[in-house]
Amino acid sequence: MVWVLLLNFDQLADQFVVAIFPFYALAAAAVFALRRRQPDRPRPVKVLGYPIVPLLFILATFIILGNALREHPGPTGFAFLGILLGVPAYFAWLRWRPRPSGA
Repeated sequence: MVWVLLLNFDQLADQFVVAIFPFYALAAAAVFALRRRQPDRPRPVKVLGYPIVPLLFILATFIILGNALREHPGPTGFAFLGILLGVPAYFAWLRWRPRPSGA
């Protein structure tokens, strides 16, 4: 709500793009983690050019985020702060969420 109250639409769109990029990199990195942890699991969707393409994507994501941080440190830092504020909220949710009953 703070972002919506303080920023105009263009600024919100820029913040969204910067804030979502680290999660794209994490999704690409998940390919490596899942292939290591579950090597025999069926893969209905193949990753073209594995492992080079996901590595290049992760590298490009970090370059884009680094450039955003260098060119616009205030707004980019504000977006990263928003992400980091979600970490304690997530752990609080894990602690106080209702537990499923039964199996």
